Amino acid sequence: MQSKTSLFNKQLLKQDLMSAGWIGIVYFAGLFFSLPLNLMMLESDERRNYSFNSLFDSNAEIQLFLLYIIPVLVAVFLYRYMHVKNAADFIHSLPITRRKIFNHHFLIGIALIVMPLLLTAVTLSLMLPAMDLYMIYTQTDIWEWFGVSVAFSLLLFSAGVLIGMFTGVSAVQGVLTYIFLLFPAGILVLIYSNLDVLLDGFPSSYYQLTNVDLYSPLTDFVDMYDWKFHGWKFSIYMLLSLVFYVLAWFVYHKRPAEASGQPLAFHQVRPIFKYGVTTCMMLFGGFYFDQTDNHFGWIVFGYIVGSLIGYLVAEMVLQKTWRVFGKWKGYVLFLAVAGAVILLLSFDVTGYEKRLPEAEQIESVYFNENPMYYSDERSTKNIRDMAIEDPRIIRQVQKLHQQLIEQSSSILPDDRSNEEKLFFSYQLKNGKMINREYYIDLDETYEQYLKPIYESREYKEIKNRILTMDENDFGNLVISSEFDRSSSTSIVEKTEIKEALQQLKQDIYDQKYEEIVHPSDTMAYIEVPEEENMFYQLPILRSYENFQSWLKNQGIYDQTIIQADDISYAVILDERDESQDVYETLYEEKNGDNGLVTENKQKIGRILETVTSEHYGTEDSSHYYAGFYLEGENNPVVRPISKANVPAFVTDYFGDK
Repeated sequence: MQSKTSLFNKQLLKQDLMSAGWIGIVYFAGLFFSLPLNLMMLESDERRNYSFNSLFDSNAEIQLFLLYIIPVLVAVFLYRYMHVKNAADFIHSLPITRRKIFNHHFLIGIALIVMPLLLTAVTLSLMLPAMDLYMIYTQTDIWEWFGVSVAFSLLLFSAGVLIGMFTGVSAVQGVLTYIFLLFPAGILVLIYSNLDVLLDGFPSSYYQLTNVDLYSPLTDFVDMYDWKFHGWKFSIYMLLSLVFYVLAWFVYHKRPAEASGQPLAFHQVRPIFKYGVTTCMMLFGGFYFDQTDNHFGWIVFGYIVGSLIGYLVAEMVLQKTWRVFGKWKGYVLFLAVAGAVILLLSFDVTGYEKRLPEAEQIESVYFNENPMYYSDERSTKNIRDMAIEDPRIIRQVQKLHQQLIEQSSSILPDDRSNEEKLFFSYQLKNGKMINREYYIDLDETYEQYLKPIYESREYKEIKNRILTMDENDFGNLVISSEFDRSSSTSIVEKTEIKEALQQLKQDIYDQKYEEIVHPSDTMAYIEVPEEENMFYQLPILRSYENFQSWLKNQGIYDQTIIQADDISYAVILDERDESQDVYETLYEEKNGDNGLVTENKQKIGRILETVTSEHYGTEDSSHYYAGFYLEGENNPVVRPISKANVPAFVTDYFGDK
């Protein structure tokens, strides 16, 4: 009589522990070094202060490496018998059903992953009262770390097992597992980047930087420092692990016995693999040349070269030989289909480029040089909160958008370095959003459309958050010199803080279009509170006359704003005479042979008045650059000189050369 077989077969268990048991030992050793041992060392060093946001902060890089590698290694080694013909024949000849064989390996894999995590968690739990570590972590932190690590590890393990069912080579299983997990986020980035090339107005940066990382566990999990793992995400990870397990179990039963040693076990999957790799490489080729050259001709070249490389590599993998250069029929067919799709997108058959919402459909519009980049679920809410609601300004935005549509071109410009990015986000009354993004030259072509928008009170309040802040939010007002950030003045009197901020706000409200587009140089910074114990530095421009007058009336202008007397000497260079970047030249030496060196305080003061913002390459800058050397400093502060205000002694000097 045939005896019943238990879920765990002793021979299979012995084989699994011999082939993959060492991974569990290595995993526990790595975790013990990263957490308990590291905490012991930190606690024993009385000179060292440390704190963690979560237990993932303890040797975070090592933990991340282990979490990314160990689950996939377990999947590869436990199911390696499928990739070796003799081993596969032997295992499947045993009096055990395929279902029990598969489940046995899967459960052993779970044990090899979960047991090291559980032992580490128990060790941390025992250390907590024994070493009085309650100021560092709590029992809740331990089991939260354990739960998150288990959910992530099981997702990677089950994905590795699923991919292993489709291939007959262990190395291919490991590589394809990471490709499979990265694919959703990676393909979205490639698609968005290429649509930016093919569709005028497509807001690629908005879509790329708004939650794209959530579509892959590998990118979603990488930021361990501000990491929040919500309950819904834990549920999704566990559900996906279950789905991958069921799919892997189903495919395991359908897997042909002769698949060992084959890159792909199923012939039906080969075309998907071949043309999938070709498509991804084509998109990557276009993306690469868009980022490096940004010229449409080179982007098309990238499409062709990328797709060709992808097709050949896929064929080499499938045929297991490099002699595939005679198989062109499939590539020609792919090129024809891909070319048709690209042409259809370029000709805007969907009407995407010309789609502009009617005024009566618009509730508000967010308009700025850049999208509000938020990598969480609040992105839409924040854009709505900072949107323009004034119907008059909305009409101006529509006029600008219509002008951009009429002058749009599907061919990319040769250079975008001097162009401004404009982002539109229409919030419609039906709850939908329409987002667009353009690059334009800030010249007279668009001035009549941009001027009323930029000078409007509502737009300025969106651009400058300080305008809507209460003066009482400032416990003190710290003003730092632009040239020497270590030098600062702090104002603590409430009345003085209020007066200073009122003058600053008035300067911002008074700004004209020309000053907004081509700002003068920064003379100082003030610290603006952002979050609890967090600040950002707001630049104070030299054109802010009200704020300058207030500083002078308070008698702190000279000690806050850099003066000509504070500068040892200045060097002016003509960019046309330089064989290298003027910033590099000025950092190396005075360069008296090629530039104008002056220690005259009057001339230095005149130059200070005419330099523009440090935004390199702005249209307002001339080809002259000034390097200011402070007393006792070797490195200069470099600024371009305003095109409209080049001092006469500068043009006289370089004109005589």
